[in-house]
Amino acid sequence: MISTPAKSSTDSWPRRSATAACIGLAMFSAVIMAGGAWPMLLYRLAIDGGILALWVLAGIGWGSAALRAGGLLSLDTPDRPGINFPLWLATVAAVGWGGMSLVLLGLGLTATTGSLAAWALLIGGVALVPWRQLLRRVFPAPDANRQRTQPGKSRWLWLIPMPLLGIAIVAALVPPGLLWGDEPAGYDVVEYHLQIPREWYESGRITPLNHNVFSYFPFNAEMHDLLAMHLRGGAYAGMYLAQLMHLAMMAFAIVAIYGAARCLAEPAAATIAAAATACVPWIAMLAPIAYNESALLLFCTLSIGWVLQALTEDRASARAMVLGGIAAGLAFGTKLTAIPLLGIGLTAAVLLMSARRRAALWTGVIAFLLAAGVTAAPWLARNAAWTGNPVFPEALGIFGPGGFTPEQADRWHAAHSPRPDQRPLLQRGRALIAQVFGDFRYGWAFIPATLIAAAIAPASASRRILFGLLVAFIAFWMAFTHLQGRFLLPVLPVGALLIASVPRRLAMGLGIATATIGLATGLGILCARLESVIPALGMENLSFMTPAAVDAIPADANLALIGDARTFVYQRPMSRLSYRTVFDIDVAAHDGDLLIAWAADAPPGAYRLVDPDELARFSRTYRGIPRPPDAVLAHSAPFVIVPPGK
Repeated sequence: MISTPAKSSTDSWPRRSATAACIGLAMFSAVIMAGGAWPMLLYRLAIDGGILALWVLAGIGWGSAALRAGGLLSLDTPDRPGINFPLWLATVAAVGWGGMSLVLLGLGLTATTGSLAAWALLIGGVALVPWRQLLRRVFPAPDANRQRTQPGKSRWLWLIPMPLLGIAIVAALVPPGLLWGDEPAGYDVVEYHLQIPREWYESGRITPLNHNVFSYFPFNAEMHDLLAMHLRGGAYAGMYLAQLMHLAMMAFAIVAIYGAARCLAEPAAATIAAAATACVPWIAMLAPIAYNESALLLFCTLSIGWVLQALTEDRASARAMVLGGIAAGLAFGTKLTAIPLLGIGLTAAVLLMSARRRAALWTGVIAFLLAAGVTAAPWLARNAAWTGNPVFPEALGIFGPGGFTPEQADRWHAAHSPRPDQRPLLQRGRALIAQVFGDFRYGWAFIPATLIAAAIAPASASRRILFGLLVAFIAFWMAFTHLQGRFLLPVLPVGALLIASVPRRLAMGLGIATATIGLATGLGILCARLESVIPALGMENLSFMTPAAVDAIPADANLALIGDARTFVYQRPMSRLSYRTVFDIDVAAHDGDLLIAWAADAPPGAYRLVDPDELARFSRTYRGIPRPPDAVLAHSAPFVIVPPGK
């Protein structure tokens, strides 16, 4: 069993005054950002903050109990110096949350989920927390003999990203769908990240949604959105708790980066590398919205960190590879892109870049892949049972089209591939420069700092593997994605670990410069974007986000949305609301009539809300979507088609 080490006199994990200062600066920044809405900010944090704390503890409790029972990880008195408390904390929380997701999946598939089961899951996890050991680590007894060494002062570097944390706290209490105007836009949140859990919540079970293809995605992150809805007794009552959960996952991802870096470098270098990552604007933008990147970064970081640990410490290599595989499997169950990134990219980097004996290496890689496969299996099995394709709607040519027609399969493939003008290699390279190197969301300096660190880091197994991962991730992004910068986010923990690996003075220089530029960029841009939506802070009534034409439709009438898939903002029961995403439209089956195809699920006598702008955009952007009729395009705003006799 891997055990965590005793507290080091040079550990820069925040203690006492540094922790209080970090919390104070984050809350001060949040209150200032909220402006006149600060009472609503504090009210929402008071309402949802207590449940959030229980949820965090439940993850720690379930994760620590499972890993200890499996003989994989313990918080006992240490016998090895390689593992540290932050790495333990992030690992057990991540495993606990991943396990809770799979339990919720099982309960939902059998229609046995509900508020009682949700609270039982929370309370049971809290009861399993190793309280005595945990409190001893969080609040260590004063040690009069402890040396006050220079590296210990680096804990104050955690103050650097706290203003961005304050912004993220405020943003987590903004109604879903409003932020950030550009990628990451809120459209996906109200189309499926929150909408699908809402439908499962209202129906009381997890079922395939043939009108929303995204329901076939693995949902390790979104299961906690469903959990929040059950805990708070409603989809809209739970939406802010859900967003705070995503924020907490991102915070633990930063903790995981520090813990993994601490295994490779001294505290000061690990601290500044983690702080610099936290200052990348992507982090503050993604943390408070209900995407799945927070969970993805947490699981990816732990997978990479434990694999590196396995290759540098022979005594625990098998267990560490299993831990890395568990984290990878949870990443697979969060976002399908993790399968090639970790399942192929990480294993290839290990096999090609490690200098260890091949037999021992293959044993570790097999243990890693088996653990990953077992952890991801529930989601793959669900899709196989639903569609015959374990990764539907991906790999349609390999495992089968599921419920897609050839036209729909072609539309999906084209939408998730580079545009025709971006397909030449030179254009893909230009997209990399524009979407990553030249994108403020990467903080301008983080990627260049990563490349510098990769070039100057001392030769070691970890440096070779991290360099191999960097190349593999970029190659995958250029070859197999539709060239959006967000899909390269797993490069952040790789960059942080490379920065931490260089000599201390260089790491401090690179890290401080990167953090400063990222902080200034994030504050300058995000504050302006957030300020415009502050008046909506904490609102549960989302009617201000729906078209004015909706007001003319009786509240008890059936409504079909044509063109608009932002279904979460329509607060009618799903029994009276129907919609389709653009990928679920089968125009050929309805004789080419776009409006009839879009309203295929609408009950007889339903009102139809038509969005001409969205229909026109879809026809320009997606294959197989015909141009809307001129009578539709003549309207300048969404309009209602009243059923006969109404």
